Amino acid sequence: MAKVISIPSSIEKLRSKAFSSSGVENITIGKNVSDIDTTTYAGSFDYCSYSLLRIVVDGDNKKYDSRNNCNAIIEKETNKLIVGCKNTIIPESIKAIGDTAFCRCMELTNIVIPDGVTSIGTGAFDNCTGLTNVSFPDSLTTIGVKAFYSCNSLTSITIPINLNNISSMAFGYCNSLEECRILSNLQKLENSIFTNCSKLKTINIPDSVTEIGPYVFKGCTSLTNLEIPSQVSTIYHDAFYNVPHISYTGNATGARWGAIRMN
Repeated sequence: MAKVISIPSSIEKLRSKAFSSSGVENITIGKNVSDIDTTTYAGSFDYCSYSLLRIVVDGDNKKYDSRNNCNAIIEKETNKLIVGCKNTIIPESIKAIGDTAFCRCMELTNIVIPDGVTSIGTGAFDNCTGLTNVSFPDSLTTIGVKAFYSCNSLTSITIPINLNNISSMAFGYCNSLEECRILSNLQKLENSIFTNCSKLKTINIPDSVTEIGPYVFKGCTSLTNLEIPSQVSTIYHDAFYNVPHISYTGNATGARWGAIRMN
């Protein structure tokens, strides 16, 4: 497929996987495109972020735009960014980052998510293996399933104060992640959030947490002393599988939940 594509005004719909893994580098969305498939892991541009350098939407398009030369496709009505690339600068007006918007954008190294963004979709940054830094705004309330899965260059993250839902495997297999600071009042740690983050050494579990799902810390072999608040009353199977040491004085049943040692 060509490296430079300009979608003509005769095209109104871009179907599932229309440009998937195509290697396209420069794309212009025509003025009459009104339906871009955004099916999770099967959208029109899924697996294109690894190659995309420049994204432009025709200024006369009524449904989508690329405001402020941001190098992204944005749905006007919802202010949701649905397709990005390594050169994307997320505009201040964005409210959500869509499913798989940056999936496999392996040359993306840094992203600033502006204040006002409330949700990051499923697989939004999945396999962005070059991503070394991400900053979350206080407006953020939801991080989707596998949102940062296998972001192998991330070393530190801070969960902002209003974030109340981190979905399963959100940071799974982030093999370089060493530190996570949680500032919010999360009530539940979902299934496999940090599974196989083998270098994770420091994380605080807030006193607000009452439930820890299965495999949350599975394979976190660098957690030499993980403190579990006594308020945690439900812990699922293998939540700490192969974790060297946990400290817990609560009354949840099923100890040690896969941990090697517990006191």
